[in-house]
Amino acid sequence: MHLVLDNASTHKTPAIRRWLTAHPRFVLNFTPTSSSWLNLVERWFAELTTKKLQRSTHRSVRALNADVRAWIDTLLSLTFRYAFQISLFGISKGFPTACVLPT
Repeated sequence: MHLVLDNASTHKTPAIRRWLTAHPRFVLNFTPTSSSWLNLVERWFAELTTKKLQRSTHRSVRALNADVRAWIDTLLSLTFRYAFQISLFGISKGFPTACVLPT
């Protein structure tokens, strides 16, 4: 099973290496350095920051929390799910080619 991770040093500790040695079914693939735009979690927080947090003010943590939750609810109502398909040929060549198809 190929796992795609960012280049954080926590993914490369001796404990992780020992676990991977004991579980050879799992193979780690790292995104290139300085490619946070490939990390969907980082992209999501960037969207939150640029589309919501930079354009608003809050007088309390409770107001901030409510505003962020409302933004998330709106965002979720506008999105649809994706099914990612990656060809094994692309992975074997070291450069996965992904097709993103709405479900």
